[in-house]
Amino acid sequence: MESSGTHGDDFERHGRDGWNMNESPQDRVDIVPLGSCPQFAPVIASWVYFQWSVPMRRSWENTLIRYDPATPAGALPATFVATINGAPAAMASLRITDSYDFLPGTTPWICNVFVHDGARGRGLATLLCRHIVEYAREQGFTELFLATSVESNSLYHGLGFVEVHRVDYFGPKFILRLPLETGIAESKAHG
Repeated sequence: MESSGTHGDDFERHGRDGWNMNESPQDRVDIVPLGSCPQFAPVIASWVYFQWSVPMRRSWENTLIRYDPATPAGALPATFVATINGAPAAMASLRITDSYDFLPGTTPWICNVFVHDGARGRGLATLLCRHIVEYAREQGFTELFLATSVESNSLYHGLGFVEVHRVDYFGPKFILRLPLETGIAESKAHG
Protein backbone atom coordinates (compact mmCIF):
# COMPACT_ATOMS: atom_id res chain seq x y z
CA MET A 1 0.00 0.00 0.00
CA GLU A 2 3.03 2.20 -0.23
CA SER A 3 2.92 5.16 -2.56
CA SER A 4 5.82 6.48 -4.54
CA GLY A 5 6.79 10.08 -5.00
CA THR A 6 6.19 13.05 -2.76
CA HIS A 7 2.98 14.66 -1.68
CA GLY A 8 4.10 18.29 -1.71
CA ASP A 9 1.21 19.66 -3.78
CA ASP A 10 -1.39 17.73 -1.79
CA PHE A 11 0.30 18.81 1.44
CA GLU A 12 -0.11 22.47 0.51
CA ARG A 13 -3.78 21.99 -0.45
CA HIS A 14 -4.68 20.21 2.78
CA GLY A 15 -2.67 22.28 5.23
CA ARG A 16 0.03 21.60 7.76
CA ASP A 17 -2.09 19.74 10.31
CA GLY A 18 -4.01 17.39 8.02
CA TRP A 19 -7.45 18.87 8.82
CA ASN A 20 -10.32 18.58 6.31
CA MET A 21 -10.66 14.82 6.72
CA ASN A 22 -14.36 14.41 5.80
CA GLU A 23 -14.64 10.87 4.46
CA SER A 24 -15.40 10.42 0.79
CA PRO A 25 -15.59 7.18 -1.22
CA GLN A 26 -12.95 8.59 -3.56
CA ASP A 27 -10.41 9.17 -0.78
CA ARG A 28 -6.97 7.72 -1.48
CA VAL A 29 -5.19 6.25 1.54
CA ASP A 30 -1.45 5.57 1.35
CA ILE A 31 1.10 4.38 3.89
CA VAL A 32 4.42 6.08 3.15
CA PRO A 33 7.78 6.16 4.91
CA LEU A 34 8.56 9.50 6.51
CA GLY A 35 11.69 9.70 4.35
CA SER A 36 9.53 10.00 1.22
CA CYS A 37 7.53 12.91 2.67
CA PRO A 38 9.99 14.86 4.85
CA GLN A 39 7.69 17.89 4.83
CA PHE A 40 5.44 15.95 7.24
CA ALA A 41 8.15 15.60 9.93
CA PRO A 42 7.14 18.76 11.86
CA VAL A 43 3.46 17.78 11.64
CA ILE A 44 3.90 14.31 13.08
CA ALA A 45 6.43 15.54 15.63
CA SER A 46 3.82 18.03 16.84
CA TRP A 47 1.28 15.21 17.24
CA VAL A 48 3.77 13.23 19.34
CA TYR A 49 4.86 16.31 21.26
CA PHE A 50 1.39 17.18 22.51
CA GLN A 51 0.22 13.58 22.98
CA TRP A 52 3.27 12.13 24.78
CA SER A 53 6.26 14.49 25.07
CA VAL A 54 4.60 17.29 27.05
CA PRO A 55 3.37 14.93 29.80
CA MET A 56 6.85 13.31 29.86
CA ARG A 57 8.54 16.75 29.87
CA ARG A 58 10.47 16.06 26.65
CA SER A 59 11.34 19.26 24.78
CA TRP A 60 10.05 20.14 21.33
CA GLU A 61 13.62 19.99 19.99
CA ASN A 62 14.16 16.47 21.36
CA THR A 63 10.82 15.36 19.95
CA LEU A 64 11.58 16.77 16.51
CA ILE A 65 14.98 15.04 16.46
CA ARG A 66 13.21 11.69 16.97
CA TYR A 67 11.46 12.16 13.60
CA ASP A 68 14.40 12.84 11.33
CA PRO A 69 13.21 12.01 7.80
CA ALA A 70 16.83 11.41 6.76
CA THR A 71 16.95 8.04 8.58
CA PRO A 72 18.15 5.58 5.91
CA ALA A 73 15.64 3.10 4.49
CA GLY A 74 15.85 -0.21 6.35
CA ALA A 75 17.24 1.41 9.51
CA LEU A 76 15.47 1.97 12.82
CA PRO A 77 13.70 4.07 13.78
CA ALA A 78 11.32 3.74 10.86
CA THR A 79 8.30 6.04 10.86
CA PHE A 80 5.35 5.59 8.53
CA VAL A 81 2.66 8.14 7.75
CA ALA A 82 -0.88 7.32 6.65
CA THR A 83 -2.09 9.94 4.23
CA ILE A 84 -5.58 10.64 2.95
CA ASN A 85 -5.49 12.29 -0.45
CA GLY A 86 -1.89 13.27 0.28
CA ALA A 87 -2.55 14.91 3.67
CA PRO A 88 -0.98 13.44 6.83
CA ALA A 89 -3.67 11.69 8.85
CA ALA A 90 -1.91 9.15 11.11
CA MET A 91 1.53 7.82 11.98
CA ALA A 92 3.38 5.02 13.76
CA SER A 93 7.02 4.14 14.32
CA LEU A 94 9.12 1.02 14.69
CA ARG A 95 11.97 1.64 17.13
CA ILE A 96 14.70 -0.42 18.77
CA THR A 97 13.15 0.44 22.16
CA ASP A 98 10.26 2.55 23.37
CA SER A 99 11.01 5.90 25.05
CA TYR A 100 11.14 4.01 28.32
CA ASP A 101 12.83 0.59 28.36
CA PHE A 102 9.74 -1.30 29.57
CA LEU A 103 11.20 -4.77 29.03
CA PRO A 104 15.01 -4.67 28.77
CA GLY A 105 16.52 -6.80 26.05
CA THR A 106 13.43 -6.84 23.82
CA THR A 107 13.29 -5.34 20.36
CA PRO A 108 11.76 -3.86 18.21
CA TRP A 109 8.85 -1.78 19.49
CA ILE A 110 5.85 -0.25 17.75
CA CYS A 111 5.63 3.26 19.16
CA ASN A 112 3.55 6.41 18.84
CA VAL A 113 0.56 5.04 16.96
CA PHE A 114 -1.44 8.22 16.44
CA VAL A 115 -4.49 9.04 14.34
CA HIS A 116 -5.57 12.65 13.87
CA ASP A 117 -9.03 13.28 15.36
CA GLY A 118 -10.46 14.14 11.95
CA ALA A 119 -9.35 10.80 10.50
CA ARG A 120 -10.48 8.42 13.26
CA GLY A 121 -12.76 5.51 12.53
CA ARG A 122 -11.23 4.72 9.14
CA GLY A 123 -8.96 1.86 10.23
CA LEU A 124 -5.75 3.85 9.80
CA ALA A 125 -4.18 2.56 13.03
CA THR A 126 -4.85 -1.00 11.89
CA LEU A 127 -3.37 -0.30 8.45
CA LEU A 128 -0.26 1.24 10.00
CA CYS A 129 0.22 -1.62 12.46
CA ARG A 130 -0.19 -4.23 9.71
CA HIS A 131 2.32 -2.31 7.59
CA ILE A 132 4.83 -2.19 10.44
CA VAL A 133 4.39 -5.91 11.15
CA GLU A 134 5.24 -6.68 7.51
CA TYR A 135 8.13 -4.21 7.55
CA ALA A 136 9.55 -5.80 10.73
CA ARG A 137 9.21 -9.25 9.18
CA GLU A 138 11.07 -8.05 6.05
CA GLN A 139 13.85 -6.70 8.30
CA GLY A 140 14.26 -10.18 9.85
CA PHE A 141 12.67 -9.60 13.25
CA THR A 142 10.86 -12.55 14.83
CA GLU A 143 8.75 -10.65 17.34
CA LEU A 144 7.35 -7.18 18.07
CA PHE A 145 6.53 -5.38 21.31
CA LEU A 146 4.46 -2.38 22.29
CA ALA A 147 3.16 -0.64 25.40
CA THR A 148 -0.46 0.38 25.75
CA SER A 149 -2.65 1.78 28.49
CA VAL A 150 -5.57 -0.39 27.32
CA GLU A 151 -5.74 -3.66 29.25
CA SER A 152 -7.80 -5.73 26.81
CA ASN A 153 -9.93 -5.62 23.67
CA SER A 154 -7.69 -3.03 21.99
CA LEU A 155 -6.71 -2.76 18.36
CA TYR A 156 -3.46 -4.51 19.31
CA HIS A 157 -5.17 -7.44 21.01
CA GLY A 158 -7.33 -7.77 17.91
CA LEU A 159 -4.18 -8.06 15.80
CA GLY A 160 -2.94 -10.95 17.96
CA PHE A 161 -0.68 -9.17 20.46
CA VAL A 162 -0.71 -10.75 23.93
CA GLU A 163 0.25 -9.32 27.30
CA VAL A 164 3.67 -10.35 28.60
CA HIS A 165 4.29 -7.76 31.35
CA ARG A 166 2.77 -4.84 33.28
CA VAL A 167 4.46 -1.71 34.56
CA ASP A 168 3.45 1.55 36.15
CA TYR A 169 4.68 4.42 33.97
CA PHE A 170 2.42 7.49 33.90
CA GLY A 171 -0.34 5.04 34.88
CA PRO A 172 -0.59 1.33 34.16
CA LYS A 173 1.04 0.11 30.96
CA PHE A 174 0.45 -3.30 29.47
CA ILE A 175 3.40 -4.68 27.53
CA LEU A 176 2.27 -6.73 24.55
CA ARG A 177 4.15 -9.10 22.25
CA LEU A 178 3.43 -10.47 18.79
CA PRO A 179 5.47 -13.40 17.50
CA LEU A 180 5.97 -12.66 13.82
CA GLU A 181 6.11 -16.27 12.69
CA THR A 182 2.39 -16.62 13.50
CA GLY A 183 1.27 -13.50 11.65
CA ILE A 184 -1.40 -11.06 12.69
CA ALA A 185 -5.00 -11.96 13.37
CA GLU A 186 -7.42 -11.06 10.58
CA SER A 187 -10.79 -11.60 12.19
CA LYS A 188 -10.91 -9.31 15.23
CA ALA A 189 -8.84 -6.38 13.95
CA HIS A 190 -10.48 -2.98 14.11
CA GLY A 191 -9.16 0.53 13.66
